[in-house]
Amino acid sequence: MKIKLTPNAVRLAEVARSKQDVRHYLLGFLVESESGRVVATDGHRMVLCNEAATFSGKAKDDWIITPAQKVTVPKKIEEIVVDTKTGVMAMYDQPVSLKELSNYGAAVKTVPVDCVINGKDTTYPDYNRVIDGFKPTAAEVVSFNVTLFSELQQAIGAIGLKLHLGGENSVTWAQPGDGGKGFPDYKPEDFRFYVMPMRL
Repeated sequence: MKIKLTPNAVRLAEVARSKQDVRHYLLGFLVESESGRVVATDGHRMVLCNEAATFSGKAKDDWIITPAQKVTVPKKIEEIVVDTKTGVMAMYDQPVSLKELSNYGAAVKTVPVDCVINGKDTTYPDYNRVIDGFKPTAAEVVSFNVTLFSELQQAIGAIGLKLHLGGENSVTWAQPGDGGKGFPDYKPEDFRFYVMPMRL
């Protein structure tokens, strides 16, 4: 199976996925076949990217893709393809077709990845519980770790972030306040970045 991912989804997943955790599934990110959604979380923050993945053939399984190293996506990259059979994430500086991938020559960059079917050997957390847990609030004080947001800004080149505040026991989610300099075709529904509340 080959999966094509948007570069921005991979950049954001890299920010949100765990880098060291005994729960090995958090070291990777979830790719859903039906929705094309990419989700990554480390338990403190979560990124959700809509319409970020397309599959070769008729895909029925969701995949957990775990990079073997830190993933840095150069600005010139236009397409990223994961081959679940060979365990390679390939980055291209031009649009590519999954059906004619061999016609595009060597990838600009490759990263080894581990690919497993979600629910077979391991199961990714139910991220809908985080979404359902968001309760809008007019509270004047909401506590969260600002570092989690600053890393998001760096990943997408956003000048500011638009925050949607939850209560003291609810999540807060954000989108680029300026559209995101790293998101030339950005739409508000493209992604959400959730941060869990802090206890003071």
